[in-house]
Amino acid sequence: MSEETGGVGKSISFIAETISKTAADVAGTVWNHLTQTNFTIDIDQAPKIIAGLEDSIKKLRVLYEKADRLVTMKTPGKDPYSGFAVLAIRQSAGDEEGGYRWANLEAQQALQKTIENIKRAVETYHKTDQAAGDALKPQG
Repeated sequence: MSEETGGVGKSISFIAETISKTAADVAGTVWNHLTQTNFTIDIDQAPKIIAGLEDSIKKLRVLYEKADRLVTMKTPGKDPYSGFAVLAIRQSAGDEEGGYRWANLEAQQALQKTIENIKRAVETYHKTDQAAGDALKPQG
């Protein structure tokens, strides 16, 4: 995190975090990669961005709960194909690594970390700004 003052307004830098899965080898090993992207925003926009990220987390929580219907799905018939299809649906919608609900929770955590990073950047900015103002005050 760093603080900057631009020609027009005051800005802060923060790191936004995401997670991605990539296949690592032919054997099927899959790796999770934490991706970090540095952003610079006008400090006055930070509350709006935080509110938007918090709203996104709320929506992800609702969608996580809605996925419960897929995770608990019952097979429509007694044939083996229906059963295998339901198992595949449960797995792809579930909490196991790579499933929808797993990815949803990872996204929620990444957004929460980004919110924390923005809040820390704002706090650091204000502390630095205060210290600079105090340093310019006449002594005595």
